[in-house]
Amino acid sequence: MNEYKNIVRDLILEIGEIDRSAIDWQTAIITDDEHGHYLLMKIGWLQNKRLYGPYLHVQVQDGKVLVHQNGTDIHIGHELNQRGIKKEDIVLAFQMPLKREYSGFAVS
Repeated sequence: MNEYKNIVRDLILEIGEIDRSAIDWQTAIITDDEHGHYLLMKIGWLQNKRLYGPYLHVQVQDGKVLVHQNGTDIHIGHELNQRGIKKEDIVLAFQMPLKREYSGFAVS
């Protein structure tokens, strides 16, 4: 489980550093190793619209890596798999449970 947390944390930090170059908003990188939550949040303004909320949220729990939210251009499931997490341990939790069996990743 610690290995999965390290992989997820490193990926979140890499993506977060790239996204910090955004002009109109701030990227907040949130890592919680104790509870296994890793998030990237947008904070700021885009013209007259408030930006606030997670755009990437990955959780490591019970030997699984759950992708709760992916608002990036990166296919997080494939990236996590390439970094050493088994496909059967990656759950695309943002998809309906009935559709997960067609994703090539874990159902739950």
